[in-house]
Amino acid sequence: MTDRAVMVEEIVDYVKFLRLQVKVLSMSRLGGAGAVAPYVTDTPLSSIEDIIHQAMENQETLLTTRKSSFEVELEAKRKLVEELDIKQREKLSHLMF
Repeated sequence: MTDRAVMVEEIVDYVKFLRLQVKVLSMSRLGGAGAVAPYVTDTPLSSIEDIIHQAMENQETLLTTRKSSFEVELEAKRKLVEELDIKQREKLSHLMF
């Protein structure tokens, strides 16, 4: 699974969790506390913590990947500048002699 697919999956899971919270809060405000219990027990806190932990790990992985690609791109640009500098010096030396 790609990083993007994992992030989308996590977002979907989080939205489902938020929908559940809205449903639970709506029911409790309407006085249906008995109807709320099944929804609360269906989503254990540990699974929510796992989702949050996994999302944080994926974010760190994504940041590391972006940093690595940035460093590769920066090194390529440095080499290009060096090559251009060398070519300019060669042109100048041909003009002088």
